[in-house]
Amino acid sequence: MPRQLGGLAFSFLLLTLPAQGMIVHPSATTNLNTVLITADQLATIQAALPQVTDPKLETIFHSPQTLWYDANVMSPSYQDSVGASANIHWPDLVAASEDVISGIHDRSKHRWQFPFGATAGTDDSTNLRVENFAFFPQTDGQVQTTMITTVIRNDNRPEWTWTYQTGTVFGEILFITDGANLLPVEIRTRTRNPAGWSMNVFRPFPQASDLAQGIQQLRPNWSTTPNLKAMIDFLGDNTTLKAASLTAKAGLSSTFSQDGYLDTLPDFGDDQLVRDLLTTRIFRSAYDTSWKENGAQKTYAPSTASALSIVPTNYTAGLIQVTDDACMRCHKETGRMVSDFYFDLYLYGEVWGKDGIFTFHPYDESLYPQLRVDGIDNRALNSKLAQAGIFRTAFNIKRQDSSSKAAQDSQSAGNAPATTFH
Repeated sequence: MPRQLGGLAFSFLLLTLPAQGMIVHPSATTNLNTVLITADQLATIQAALPQVTDPKLETIFHSPQTLWYDANVMSPSYQDSVGASANIHWPDLVAASEDVISGIHDRSKHRWQFPFGATAGTDDSTNLRVENFAFFPQTDGQVQTTMITTVIRNDNRPEWTWTYQTGTVFGEILFITDGANLLPVEIRTRTRNPAGWSMNVFRPFPQASDLAQGIQQLRPNWSTTPNLKAMIDFLGDNTTLKAASLTAKAGLSSTFSQDGYLDTLPDFGDDQLVRDLLTTRIFRSAYDTSWKENGAQKTYAPSTASALSIVPTNYTAGLIQVTDDACMRCHKETGRMVSDFYFDLYLYGEVWGKDGIFTFHPYDESLYPQLRVDGIDNRALNSKLAQAGIFRTAFNIKRQDSSSKAAQDSQSAGNAPATTFH
């Protein structure tokens, strides 16, 4: 059923502090494309973008009002009980045993444990690059600002909270790294609606028969090439599905567990064919679409062990159906307190992200080293996002020392003068 582009509930006391003396920022910039990334990086991404059947997504890809980012310019970040920091540093200040820490954080990969560590289905992929984009709704040519308020969470400490405007679109593009080249393999989008998020995934070959057709078009003599003959036979065989499962570690077991089937493609034996398949095919919606079915057995995307194929290595997204409910199984956990999983971690913040989006946040990352230093709450707005009109606080950002760098940075980002935190 093709689809156009379009949680856990907490009961906390909402505390909106008066924004006395707040500086008003511009509501839009001429070009949001390079607010966070460089022009060279943007050019690399746009040169590798595929065509898509969805006209709205095509417009977003080429709009100057689309904000592009990745983990290099916006670190995956969590909110602590007294500030914010990058996920990679979450264990640094945690007073708990390694058994407890490893229950939620993977030190070897410098990220949260599954299912919060990587974009779904790519935890063990080795040839993947992800680029993200955001498109914010506008009124009269100006970005509709997302307002940040606070709620009381731990020990009467305020937590920053926000809800994106209806019509906001977040997306991620999955590329295979092929030397210096990027090959697009999948686009995922989330569109904010009044009730939550509408999901979609765009792929070059939503079904196995699509790939068979693509190979036959590009290699008319496929039947005389052993690898391609084997591939076409494989694609037409619905008995190739193998049972598999994805399960979160014990402490996170309430978040995700999925039994299903994977379909591991044989090697193409023709790298140029793979490149042509991925760069010439128009991507279309895979919403509620099965890659293959065999009676009650279904898989929703292929997998591979090959160095170059139409999906990243060790891809397991075939276990996850592309529907709103299925895709929100993990995203609904953004902002959930880690103490919900390990009670002893009551003071150590929450799962990264907010309002169903993991990758995007408003924080000034230059202040991360000040987390829990001298009692300072190190949260302040990223001045680039504030000046672009994307985020604004509905309260004074308070600091222990009004002469500190944190306070000065806060004011430069357009917030009221710092005051002592109570």
